[in-house]
Amino acid sequence: MAATRCRNLENLLKFKPRSREKRKRLYKNLVTALVQYERVETTINRCHDLSRVAERMIDLAKQGDEETINSWITKKELIPKVFGHLLPRYEDRVSGYTKVYKIPPRKTDTAKMGIVEFIGNELPPLLPSDDELRKLRLEKLRDMSRKGIPVSGTPV
Repeated sequence: MAATRCRNLENLLKFKPRSREKRKRLYKNLVTALVQYERVETTINRCHDLSRVAERMIDLAKQGDEETINSWITKKELIPKVFGHLLPRYEDRVSGYTKVYKIPPRKTDTAKMGIVEFIGNELPPLLPSDDELRKLRLEKLRDMSRKGIPVSGTPV
């Protein structure tokens, strides 16, 4: 997605549940938290919108639009992190700077939840690697065969 000059945060959002001021404040705080921690947990609709906003923010940073990024991030000490840490990480990518994961629903109100993170961060991975998944599946199959549970079909 090529970045066009877009100062309006509202144009990037598909999920608009609140008043305009509250919504802008909410997404500015979410973008600030994503830049600060590089991983944020929130509802799945907000995750998708936050991912879209963060992708556009990196595209605008590549173009050098510091004014818009300055207006989207509430903690001004994080502006150098965008240009000094995130921008060099993604300078060879065209898009796909964030990843959205679905997680189990929240227990209090059963809201669908998700996690947004910047790709290439130094945090521990949320999902195991392919080799680890393969080992886990093999262990599960071995346990099932030891217990006499058929691998396919309906147990009688």
